[in-house]
Amino acid sequence: MKRKYHSAIYVSWLVGGTIVAFLYPLLSSGAPAISHKLPTVKPLADIQVPAPDVLARIDVLDRAMPVLAGGPPARSKAVDLSLLGYLPMPAGRYSGRQGRESGFADYKVTMAFYSPKRRFCVIDGRLYPEGASLPGGVKITRVESKRILLVRGKYRQWIDVVSPMGEVGKNDS
Repeated sequence: MKRKYHSAIYVSWLVGGTIVAFLYPLLSSGAPAISHKLPTVKPLADIQVPAPDVLARIDVLDRAMPVLAGGPPARSKAVDLSLLGYLPMPAGRYSGRQGRESGFADYKVTMAFYSPKRRFCVIDGRLYPEGASLPGGVKITRVESKRILLVRGKYRQWIDVVSPMGEVGKNDS
Protein backbone atom coordinates (compact mmCIF):
# COMPACT_ATOMS: atom_id res chain seq x y z
CA MET A 1 0.00 0.00 0.00
CA LYS A 2 1.21 3.42 -0.88
CA ARG A 3 2.16 5.87 1.78
CA LYS A 4 -0.29 8.55 0.58
CA TYR A 5 -3.23 6.36 1.69
CA HIS A 6 -2.05 5.95 5.30
CA SER A 7 -3.75 9.15 6.51
CA ALA A 8 -7.08 8.06 5.03
CA ILE A 9 -6.81 4.73 6.85
CA TYR A 10 -6.04 6.44 10.17
CA VAL A 11 -9.02 8.80 9.81
CA SER A 12 -11.36 5.91 8.98
CA TRP A 13 -10.19 3.96 12.05
CA LEU A 14 -10.76 7.05 14.20
CA VAL A 15 -14.28 7.60 12.86
CA GLY A 16 -15.13 3.91 13.14
CA GLY A 17 -13.87 3.73 16.72
CA THR A 18 -15.93 6.78 17.71
CA ILE A 19 -19.09 5.27 16.22
CA VAL A 20 -18.53 1.95 17.96
CA ALA A 21 -17.83 3.69 21.30
CA PHE A 22 -21.08 5.68 20.93
CA LEU A 23 -23.29 2.78 19.79
CA TYR A 24 -21.93 0.05 22.12
CA PRO A 25 -23.64 1.33 25.34
CA LEU A 26 -26.83 1.98 23.40
CA LEU A 27 -26.98 -1.53 21.94
CA SER A 28 -25.80 -3.37 25.05
CA SER A 29 -28.08 -1.89 27.75
CA GLY A 30 -31.05 -0.69 25.76
CA ALA A 31 -30.92 2.72 27.51
CA PRO A 32 -30.08 5.92 25.66
CA ALA A 33 -26.42 6.82 25.84
CA ILE A 34 -27.02 10.57 26.05
CA SER A 35 -29.14 12.00 28.83
CA HIS A 36 -30.95 15.26 28.23
CA LYS A 37 -31.68 15.85 31.91
CA LEU A 38 -30.19 18.86 33.62
CA PRO A 39 -28.07 18.17 36.66
CA THR A 40 -29.82 18.67 39.97
CA VAL A 41 -29.09 21.95 41.68
CA LYS A 42 -28.22 21.92 45.36
CA PRO A 43 -30.46 24.21 47.43
CA LEU A 44 -29.00 27.47 48.68
CA ALA A 45 -28.18 27.79 52.35
CA ASP A 46 -31.08 28.82 54.53
CA ILE A 47 -30.06 32.25 55.90
CA GLN A 48 -31.88 33.59 58.93
CA VAL A 49 -32.31 37.39 59.23
CA PRO A 50 -31.37 38.68 62.71
CA ALA A 51 -34.02 40.14 64.98
CA PRO A 52 -34.60 43.95 64.89
CA ASP A 53 -32.90 44.51 68.27
CA VAL A 54 -29.80 42.67 67.03
CA LEU A 55 -29.80 44.78 63.85
CA ALA A 56 -29.98 47.95 65.99
CA ARG A 57 -26.97 46.81 68.06
CA ILE A 58 -25.08 46.07 64.83
CA ASP A 59 -25.80 49.61 63.60
CA VAL A 60 -24.45 51.11 66.84
CA LEU A 61 -21.28 49.04 66.58
CA ASP A 62 -20.93 49.90 62.91
CA ARG A 63 -20.89 53.62 63.76
CA ALA A 64 -18.28 52.97 66.49
CA MET A 65 -16.04 50.94 64.16
CA PRO A 66 -13.78 53.84 63.02
CA VAL A 67 -12.94 54.61 66.65
CA LEU A 68 -12.26 50.95 67.36
CA ALA A 69 -10.10 50.55 64.25
CA GLY A 70 -8.14 53.77 64.82
CA GLY A 71 -7.32 53.10 68.44
CA PRO A 72 -7.79 55.44 71.36
CA PRO A 73 -7.44 59.18 70.76
CA ALA A 74 -3.90 60.42 71.13
CA ARG A 75 -3.13 62.06 74.42
CA SER A 76 -0.94 65.11 74.48
CA LYS A 77 2.48 64.06 75.67
CA ALA A 78 5.47 66.19 76.43
CA VAL A 79 7.56 66.64 73.30
CA ASP A 80 11.32 66.92 73.54
CA LEU A 81 12.23 69.73 71.13
CA SER A 82 15.88 70.01 72.14
CA LEU A 83 16.95 68.28 68.91
CA LEU A 84 15.37 71.16 66.99
CA GLY A 85 17.31 73.75 68.98
CA TYR A 86 14.58 74.66 71.46
CA LEU A 87 15.72 75.84 74.88
CA PRO A 88 13.09 76.42 77.58
CA MET A 89 12.50 80.06 78.51
CA PRO A 90 12.87 81.25 82.06
CA ALA A 91 9.58 82.18 83.70
CA GLY A 92 8.48 85.80 83.50
CA ARG A 93 9.65 86.62 79.96
CA TYR A 94 6.63 87.04 77.75
CA SER A 95 6.19 88.47 74.31
CA GLY A 96 3.27 90.47 73.03
CA ARG A 97 1.34 93.27 74.62
CA GLN A 98 -1.30 93.15 77.30
CA GLY A 99 -4.64 92.62 75.59
CA ARG A 100 -7.06 92.95 78.48
CA GLU A 101 -9.80 94.57 76.37
CA SER A 102 -9.76 91.69 73.87
CA GLY A 103 -9.59 88.92 76.46
CA PHE A 104 -6.14 87.71 75.37
CA ALA A 105 -3.87 86.39 78.06
CA ASP A 106 -0.16 86.86 77.66
CA TYR A 107 1.41 83.95 75.88
CA LYS A 108 5.09 83.04 75.71
CA VAL A 109 5.97 81.97 72.15
CA THR A 110 9.45 80.44 72.07
CA MET A 111 9.52 78.69 68.70
CA ALA A 112 7.71 78.71 65.38
CA PHE A 113 8.53 76.46 62.45
CA TYR A 114 6.80 75.32 59.33
CA SER A 115 7.05 73.05 56.32
CA PRO A 116 5.27 73.38 52.99
CA LYS A 117 2.37 71.32 54.36
CA ARG A 118 2.17 71.99 58.12
CA ARG A 119 3.09 74.75 60.58
CA PHE A 120 3.76 74.51 64.32
CA CYS A 121 4.63 76.76 67.24
CA VAL A 122 5.62 76.34 70.87
CA ILE A 123 3.47 78.42 73.22
CA ASP A 124 4.07 78.29 76.97
CA GLY A 125 6.23 75.19 76.51
CA ARG A 126 3.62 73.17 74.55
CA LEU A 127 3.64 72.30 70.85
CA TYR A 128 0.57 73.41 68.84
CA PRO A 129 -0.22 73.03 65.13
CA GLU A 130 -1.63 75.91 63.11
CA GLY A 131 -5.40 76.01 63.55
CA ALA A 132 -5.35 74.62 67.11
CA SER A 133 -7.21 76.25 69.97
CA LEU A 134 -5.47 77.42 73.12
CA PRO A 135 -7.04 77.33 76.58
CA GLY A 136 -9.45 80.26 76.87
CA GLY A 137 -10.89 79.96 73.36
CA VAL A 138 -8.00 81.60 71.50
CA LYS A 139 -7.26 80.10 68.07
CA ILE A 140 -3.86 79.98 66.36
CA THR A 141 -4.75 81.32 62.91
CA ARG A 142 -1.36 81.88 61.28
CA VAL A 143 2.18 80.69 62.07
CA GLU A 144 5.11 82.53 60.50
CA SER A 145 8.82 82.18 61.16
CA LYS A 146 9.02 85.16 63.57
CA ARG A 147 5.44 85.61 64.81
CA ILE A 148 2.04 83.99 65.20
CA LEU A 149 -1.49 85.36 64.84
CA LEU A 150 -4.01 84.65 67.60
CA VAL A 151 -7.74 85.27 67.11
CA ARG A 152 -10.53 85.34 69.63
CA GLY A 153 -13.88 86.50 68.35
CA LYS A 154 -13.37 89.76 66.47
CA TYR A 155 -10.00 90.49 68.11
CA ARG A 156 -6.68 89.61 66.48
CA GLN A 157 -3.21 89.80 68.01
CA TRP A 158 0.22 89.09 66.55
CA ILE A 159 2.71 87.71 69.07
CA ASP A 160 6.42 87.76 68.31
CA VAL A 161 8.62 84.72 68.85
CA VAL A 162 11.07 85.27 71.71
CA SER A 163 14.42 83.52 71.36
CA PRO A 164 15.91 81.72 74.37
CA MET A 165 18.34 84.64 74.78
CA GLY A 166 15.44 86.99 75.37
CA GLU A 167 15.53 88.77 72.01
CA VAL A 168 12.22 89.41 70.28
CA GLY A 169 12.11 88.16 66.68
CA LYS A 170 12.00 90.81 63.99
CA ASN A 171 8.70 91.00 62.12
CA ASP A 172 8.92 90.33 58.39
CA SER A 173 6.21 92.85 57.52
